[in-house]
Amino acid sequence: MTNEDREEWEQDMLEESRKEEYFESKIRSDYDFFEQHFENEIADLYEAIEILRNIHESYGYTFDIKDYE
Repeated sequence: MTNEDREEWEQDMLEESRKEEYFESKIRSDYDFFEQHFENEIADLYEAIEILRNIHESYGYTFDIKDYE
């Protein structure tokens, strides 16, 4: 590895580290950003809750999300 290659590699690593630090800071301090980043997981949760609610109702049970916390 030449010195030029090594410097480029170090710059790339530094830039990646800065991006990761920015992301961590942003996701911990901006709830809207957090929700946007995890929007698929949140949508999956809503879908799972609805399925579970329907299963409960189909067998005559009352669904309460608090039972699963």
